[in-house]
Amino acid sequence: MDREAQGAARVSLKQAGFNKFAFFKIMNAERLLYLDRYFNAAISVNFIHHARNPAKCIK
Repeated sequence: MDREAQGAARVSLKQAGFNKFAFFKIMNAERLLYLDRYFNAAISVNFIHHARNPAKCIK
């Protein structure tokens, strides 16, 4: 839930020309707010070792 890191990621995507292919959300990884509890893909960078319950986040 780090807006500064997310901002850096946005800049990197824009510089690479990929900013139209991704979007960012900040939410609790243990309680994702998707109605069908499903999404196509996720990218996790420098996160899982910070999670309180990594298994629950991955599930």
